[in-house]
Amino acid sequence: MYVCYKLYVDVVKDGSKKEDSPNIEKSSLFKAITTIIIADVTMSLDNVLAVAGAAKDHYFLLVFGLVLSIALMAVAANLISKWIKKYKWIAWLGLIAILIVAIELIYTDLKLFI
Repeated sequence: MYVCYKLYVDVVKDGSKKEDSPNIEKSSLFKAITTIIIADVTMSLDNVLAVAGAAKDHYFLLVFGLVLSIALMAVAANLISKWIKKYKWIAWLGLIAILIVAIELIYTDLKLFI
């Protein structure tokens, strides 16, 4: 659900709350490396959870989704980013797909505990 919210704020609303002067901290090499590692691990985990949630019990779809996700992140991320900036409907499709999977995962988990 948080990913849906961030996608909505960053892409769909186009970050309408832009600050006049950005707050830039002095960074070190260690801090930059740490930030990159944390971002890479969390994005990888997020992709695995999203693909696993969408694939459910279909292992072929799980493997296909992970391979496709890695390929898109490595090769087409810049192109897709440009398309999302140019065509807002692509962002809306992604937002709706992520929202559906998130709601379904929450619902099925709640159904197990109740």
